[in-house]
Amino acid sequence: MAILSQARALWPRLMFFCVLISIGRFAQAAGQEIELATASFPPFRIVSSQGLSGADYEIVTSVLLRMGYQPSVKVYPLNRALKVAEAGREVAGFFTFTRNPEREKHFVFSAPISTVTDVLFKRAAVKLQWQQLSDLSAYTISVSEGYNYAPAFMAAMRKRQLKTIAVASDTPEHEHLRRLKRGVVDLAICEVSVCSALQAQYADELAGLDYINRPVGETRTFHLGISRAYPGAEALIRDFDRELEKFAAEGKRKKIFRHYGMSVVLD
Repeated sequence: MAILSQARALWPRLMFFCVLISIGRFAQAAGQEIELATASFPPFRIVSSQGLSGADYEIVTSVLLRMGYQPSVKVYPLNRALKVAEAGREVAGFFTFTRNPEREKHFVFSAPISTVTDVLFKRAAVKLQWQQLSDLSAYTISVSEGYNYAPAFMAAMRKRQLKTIAVASDTPEHEHLRRLKRGVVDLAICEVSVCSALQAQYADELAGLDYINRPVGETRTFHLGISRAYPGAEALIRDFDRELEKFAAEGKRKKIFRHYGMSVVLD
């Protein structure tokens, strides 16, 4: 009983101490610059002559600002961005991307920022449906180099059960649709919001394309990843997740998704 009474007496002090630690971390962050890498992936991350925008860009930078940081974002092609972020020297991390076991060796991941759903785009005149990936073995599919597709699709590519042509560029999704329009490939795997946004932006160039309304794998989540080589990575992500939860609870994340016309399975 005496031990229990002592524990109860100490509890308020422990709680106060934890609050002080949390406040201390936020105070330490106040005004501190944090550099992150990203790559073009509209409408999640939009790179234009006017600067950076996009749903994930707004969410990540808004949460960091609320934490007291001054975010600075560097844009690279995807593979280069991931390598730079993994090293944790030039930048603290990368946003936004899906998780897989290999990436988790190098990054501490945040709670979900948004969701992604991959589908197959095709020429509208082509009538095609599929049930299993093996149904697609006769078709040439345009894919993005370095992109982490659904596990089943990645496995089929590794086993060479699918005929794919990889695109390595700053804007691979636009190139997918261009190749599809020209007849270079039969299909293009693309995140539905991304390629739909490109179709709207380049309506004349990309007319005559549509997509098969069947997801390639499950809807997956996009995250901020901080390099494990970056000092205090785990504490930074814990603080980020707490602030992100508040941001979402206030309806601000949902408002951003609505602004960009995105259908996201969150909130």
